[in-house]
Amino acid sequence: MKGLSIAYVKSVIEKAMSGRITTGQAAAKLGISRQYVNRLEKKYSEKGESAFVHGNRGRERKWKTSPETEARILELRETKYRGFNFVHFLEKLGEVEHIRISYAALHRILTSAGIRSPKAQRKRKKENVHPSRPRRENF
Repeated sequence: MKGLSIAYVKSVIEKAMSGRITTGQAAAKLGISRQYVNRLEKKYSEKGESAFVHGNRGRERKWKTSPETEARILELRETKYRGFNFVHFLEKLGEVEHIRISYAALHRILTSAGIRSPKAQRKRKKENVHPSRPRRENF
C-alpha cells in the first residue's frame, strides 16, 4: 500500500464496501491481505479518510537527536577531534564527552554537514603484488 495515493485507496475501499468489487480484488489492487482490507473498511466507516493516514504522520521521531546535541557534535568534530575517523570519534564522544549516539545517527549528522571520514578519503597505494613474468623467447 506504500506509495499509493489516499484518493486511490479510498476509492478501492469504497468499491469493496459497496460490493462493486470483492475483498480479494481490493486486496490485489492495493497489494495487501483481505483481512487488512476488512480492517480498513471498518476504520474508514468509523474515522473517514483519516483512517488511511499513518498515526505518526506529522510527529517528530521519538528518538530524534536534539539540535543542541547535533551542534555540540559538529563543534567537537571541528575543534577537539579534528581528523578523527567516524568510529574513533564515536568512541571518544561516549568515553570523554558522555554523548551516547548510534553510528548511523553520527554518520547522518556529519555527512549532512559535508564532513567525510578521513579514512574514506585516504588514497590507497596500488602495489603490483603479482607481476606477470616476462615472456619466454621462441626458437
